[in-house]
Amino acid sequence: MIYWVIPHFYNIGLTNFQLNSGTFPAKMEIDWIRWYTLKKDCNAPIDNCSYNFQNHDNKVKKHIKIGGYGCENFLTSKIMLKAKEDITIYASFEVPLGTGLDLDVRFCY
Repeated sequence: MIYWVIPHFYNIGLTNFQLNSGTFPAKMEIDWIRWYTLKKDCNAPIDNCSYNFQNHDNKVKKHIKIGGYGCENFLTSKIMLKAKEDITIYASFEVPLGTGLDLDVRFCY
């Protein structure tokens, strides 16, 4: 049996889990853990007028700037953009129904 103390700033994906105390820290039993490591390229920026989303490598970038007047950016599938500093989306950027755009600014750890 493994017991963890979960600090309040961790994102834990749980279904139908309720804490007795209502606040963290709390204890729960863990059967298994799946750990993901982000793909990172934290010193490379994306700075494009018209960006080719089909070749997006899904790595955390330094910063992301996409679009501008005279540019065409059209998503054909769901995409996640991750950057350590900032994400800027300019004019002429279209996200049609049935696709999705997630923007995530985070530390590059």
